Amino acid sequence: MSLYHKLRHHFDTGPLPFPETSTGVEIRLLQDFFSESDCRILLALGWVRITAEKCHERLRKDGAPEGALPLDELKARLDKLYVQGSISMKVKKGKKMYCIDPVAIGWYEHKVDFLTPKQVQMFYEYADQAFPGLWGGDGIGKGIPPQMRVLIHPEAINTQEQSASTGRVVDINESLTHKPTVASHDDVRRLLRGLPDDHLFVLVNCICKQSQDLVAKPCKVTDHRRHCMSMGTSAQAYLDRGQGTRISKEEAIKMLEWQIKEGLVLQCGNYADELREVCACCGCCCGVLTNAKKLKKPTDIFHVTYQAAIQDGQCKKCGTCAKRCQMDAIIQEGEGKEKKFHVDLDRCIGCGVCVSGCKSNAINLVKKQTYLPPSTKDDFVKQRLKHRHGLAGYIRFIFKALLGMRI
Repeated sequence: MSLYHKLRHHFDTGPLPFPETSTGVEIRLLQDFFSESDCRILLALGWVRITAEKCHERLRKDGAPEGALPLDELKARLDKLYVQGSISMKVKKGKKMYCIDPVAIGWYEHKVDFLTPKQVQMFYEYADQAFPGLWGGDGIGKGIPPQMRVLIHPEAINTQEQSASTGRVVDINESLTHKPTVASHDDVRRLLRGLPDDHLFVLVNCICKQSQDLVAKPCKVTDHRRHCMSMGTSAQAYLDRGQGTRISKEEAIKMLEWQIKEGLVLQCGNYADELREVCACCGCCCGVLTNAKKLKKPTDIFHVTYQAAIQDGQCKKCGTCAKRCQMDAIIQEGEGKEKKFHVDLDRCIGCGVCVSGCKSNAINLVKKQTYLPPSTKDDFVKQRLKHRHGLAGYIRFIFKALLGMRI
């Protein structure tokens, strides 16, 4: 087995899969990103953070040439891989600790500003073949936690609350007693404003729109590129790599309002108690949305809490909702007086962009039967590992981690 096949398998053992394809494009992708020396270092790392000294020890035991390097030189190599976006690093008790990252969402996204057209084309080819296996999910956050959670478009929330008070929106399988219909983890305005004023906010280029530019397919929705936000500890890596710009909380709120005004779909990692990023996505560029649209049931790969419903009696048949929908979920039937619109619930991800654009208030959101997302990113990773490897495999994973073994 070649180093690159071993590395592909190594990435595939983690919380997020990296399945092989019939064409082997994933091997060509790895070959373009990593040298054979990089491969050996990545294979010495695992999913649990270790020091450069521990990595050095593993390389020596493997008989790898990098194990014969002076420790300071290996440390420089690890730092270079981190700055290139290839691995993860955190400082704990004054010591740098390293581990590998998943491929997507992971180190591929960390290559923003560094990508070449060739790499983008290969990744698109890979995603076209492997996307369902790469993402998984069941659309309701049970069993396999989907990687991404769709945040309700903030301008739709007022409509949602108002509709609930008039009895037009009810929770499925719930009583008709009114209660707040938008949970705090779905309200991005509330989440963002609730963060401390001194929290770390970093603005980065959208890798999806940047990738489309590299293959001469510019975004059809906006000319803006620097509009994705990262927050907290995950944001520091962008600054370390020179990819992001630190902004204040007030500037972050202004950027959110711009995202809202542009009618972009807002997504974040699928954990309820942490806001680490806000991605502003469109259906022509976003790697998640564009590949999900190819599936028969795109809702399967998102944590979807709400879905849109059109009130025929109030609909003015203007078609604005269909134009704003980034998932092609609003379908027109008939022409002239017979024209009407309906929502394809297999495609609607409940973002609320259509609701916020409807001047006749003919669309509202209906709450699905769903489950709370994992509380934190760590909880998300644990649930993913349990699903991928079963309870026994998860216990073995934890046991090896406690013993400092390679995993």
